[in-house]
Amino acid sequence: MASYETDQYGGITSVKGEKTGFFHLEKINDREWFITPEGHGFVPVGISHIYGNDSEVTVKEQYGFDQKKWVDAWLDRYLELGFNSAPAGGTSPCRDKRGFIDLDYIEDRFIDKKLPFTTGVWQFPHPNELRFQQERPDIFSNYYADLVEKRAETVCTRHKDNPFLLGYYYGFGGFINMSSWINSVVTGHAGAAGRVAIAEILVERYQGDVSQFNSIYGTNCSKIEDIKTSETIEFGPEFNKFNERVYATADPAKKGDFEAISDAFAIRAYQLGHEMIKKYDPNHLILGMYVKAASFSPELWQKVIPYADVSSPQHINPISPHEKIYELTQKPIFVSDQTFGHGFETERVHKRGLTDEEQAQNYQNLMKRVVGDRRVCGVSVCRTFYDLLSGPLRTNGGAYEGIFDEHGNPREAIVQALKTENAKIYDYALNPLAETQLQEVEEEFLRYNHLMHQTV
Repeated sequence: MASYETDQYGGITSVKGEKTGFFHLEKINDREWFITPEGHGFVPVGISHIYGNDSEVTVKEQYGFDQKKWVDAWLDRYLELGFNSAPAGGTSPCRDKRGFIDLDYIEDRFIDKKLPFTTGVWQFPHPNELRFQQERPDIFSNYYADLVEKRAETVCTRHKDNPFLLGYYYGFGGFINMSSWINSVVTGHAGAAGRVAIAEILVERYQGDVSQFNSIYGTNCSKIEDIKTSETIEFGPEFNKFNERVYATADPAKKGDFEAISDAFAIRAYQLGHEMIKKYDPNHLILGMYVKAASFSPELWQKVIPYADVSSPQHINPISPHEKIYELTQKPIFVSDQTFGHGFETERVHKRGLTDEEQAQNYQNLMKRVVGDRRVCGVSVCRTFYDLLSGPLRTNGGAYEGIFDEHGNPREAIVQALKTENAKIYDYALNPLAETQLQEVEEEFLRYNHLMHQTV
């Protein structure tokens, strides 16, 4: 493990790029790098979920609901683990549904500690954030464009001159469960922007052949344009790309339409986010949505990449391989919300889970695979600081996600692995693995993830 001279942002001075005063991206010696404002190579590594309202019980027990004391104590511990950034910011809507977090204070503390970080221009929720009978918005509407612009103006005005900002992102996992979102938009009021956009996609795909369209969807359209005003279509819950087995049962005659419409939603979101952010901040990077691997094909990444500086797939996953994404986009890959294994309450969810020691080994495999890949410029790891005592992951999955338990006791094997591997970030970055080596490490990493989901 070598020792590296670093600048105030954590970049290693031996890797020299352009000095611009803000973080940007460069390819140097066939490797993708973030470049610090001072012009040095940087690979951001951190966890996705540092602070969240699901930790309220722990905050009450240990800090008497003293928010500032809690934030400061956890940040000190975070830095002790060797993380060099907050690549998913201080929190996100899915982790702060009730406004428990003082994000401005957290971001100020990041700056005080010289910790580079991202921040959100939130586009729309992860489905887990939705309230009862709520759905994501009609993103084709003028109302929605105004909403995103207001959010961009607020956030970008705060950060446009901030040298510690890595860039902006839109949220986590917002493109899963697309069937319910499309169904909601296509049943909006007559002439609604989303209905019109969906109808125009279908008109183009069927070239006006209304009889074929009616036979597939069971509609009574006199022309396909009727979808804009009176007729509707529906995609069933089996149209869920996040679950390969379920999606395999979906009507093949409808799959092409479903994917074309889903693609249009993604392109619209990326175009809109890019336009509004650049209107108020020309200085910083756009990281886009942190997207579940199955949600975007490599071909869809190619379509949205003109409106982002990186692709940001969640999870190493053979469904959407990184080498194919990189080949089509020719942009760096920022690996977002990458899990390295969870433990579970087996009596509740009947999953094996991983032991602390297995999770520690899996983190080593993860760092080798991700940071050892010349195409990857950084990684945000799916992890919370303490065990969750509330929230959907606890309620639905029985997940114990913490690096520490709910009382603050460290999971020693995991803590030691984090410290050891985080100290090797630039060893891995400066010595990228060959393709065959990457494949071997990836297979070992995925083997642990397979064990995690075995039933008991």
